Amino acid sequence: MGRVHPLTGAVEATATVPGKGRVAVSPSAALWFTPAKFLNAGALQSWPLPTGL
Repeated sequence: MGRVHPLTGAVEATATVPGKGRVAVSPSAALWFTPAKFLNAGALQSWPLPTGL
């Protein structure tokens, strides 16, 4: 995951998704990730979305 500056296109890494899987944005302003092998109990991870650019 990262941030992209809208005017310059500069990219800043904020976190690394730990592997192949599914990513979703929730209404509570969080980014959720689950690995492709979702049978791993407790494998959900989330990161808060930025509040502004």
